[in-house]
Formats: sequence, C-alpha cells, structure tokens
Amino acid sequence: MAKALFEKTKIDINELSMKLTASYLLEFSNQSDNEITIGYPDEWTDYINYICKGNTSGHIICRVYGKSMKHGTYNRVTDHNRIWGILGIHKGDYDGFYDTSEGRAYWGIKILEPTDELLSCEGDFTILIPSNKEKELYYIIDLLLKWKYCFPTITDCDILSLVQHAVQTSILFRLSYFDSKVMLHVFSDNPKVQFTKLPRLSH
Repeated sequence: MAKALFEKTKIDINELSMKLTASYLLEFSNQSDNEITIGYPDEWTDYINYICKGNTSGHIICRVYGKSMKHGTYNRVTDHNRIWGILGIHKGDYDGFYDTSEGRAYWGIKILEPTDELLSCEGDFTILIPSNKEKELYYIIDLLLKWKYCFPTITDCDILSLVQHAVQTSILFRLSYFDSKVMLHVFSDNPKVQFTKLPRLSH
C-alpha cells in the first residue's frame, strides 16, 4: 500500500477565492500492493471547517460530474448510458450532454447526503447551495451549456468562478491532482466566507 507524504502547503488568497497547493511523494509499505491512497493534507480540514463554519446544514450539496469525449469516440450507446454509465457510478439527479468544438461533453449532477464526503476527486467539482435556492441549480446547468464546459483536468478558474456566481452565496470546491501535486480551489461570494481572514494552519 502507498500513502502520500505532503510537503508544506502553498496558499493563494483573494477576496472571492482560495487555492491550496501541496506537492507529495508516495511512500510504499509493500511493493506487491498496488493500492494507492493520496487524499490531501490533514490541515486542509481546518480551512474547510472554517469556510463551512463546522457543518453543511442549511445547504444542498451537489457534485458535478463530467466527461469530454473526442470526435469518433462517442455514439448512441454513450448517449444512452449518459455520464453515469460512462463513469460506472450510480445514477444521479440530473444529466445530459452537449457538443463542443472537440467532440461531446457528458455531464451529471448528484445531490449528496449530508454525511457524504465533501472533498473528493470523484466528479469535477462540488458546490454547496443554500437550501432555499435549490431551484437556482438550473442556473448552473444553463451556464455549463452556454460555455460548453469541457471538464478539463486542470481547473478553468474563470468558468468555475462564473458557476459559483450563478447561485449567489454558494461555495464551490474543486479538488484535483496533477504532476505530483494536490490542489484545492474554493470559490465563494458569501460574505460569511472571508478568505482574507482565514486563520493560520493549525498543524
């Protein structure tokens, strides 16, 4: 089994967003075991608890899934299977697809349970929507269709910022891995989320 050893976190903050970045090395305890667990630095939980005020009550937690496919790699079968069949996961609450300049993008949205893990590289991003704004979830769908979001490996911060602004006071999280680094992007215009006043890391 392999686990990640994280180096010191780099943090970039402005009034409406935060990015945490940490390089990691994999430590193997058994060379015959291919199981790899990466996760993210423990101290990032402090930031998430601060941003969410320790809980997610009063919010609907939505995870957005996506898969972009090149011309010639999609067909009626993938159209029928939708994103859930393509990724091999349980069916969510909303789904569809749209054509892009490079092919076709399949998307889906699943409303999570309060006990589900908030930070996950499963899916493209997670957004917390105030429970009284559930109908505004359609604004996010409209925005994905308008911008023909291609679900890149590297976060397109401009588009994700627009997605967050589509539902005011929401909080958007994007956990990703690239080039031996783990990155967490957080976007919010919620006045209660004051990125510039985040506390120091406790670890």
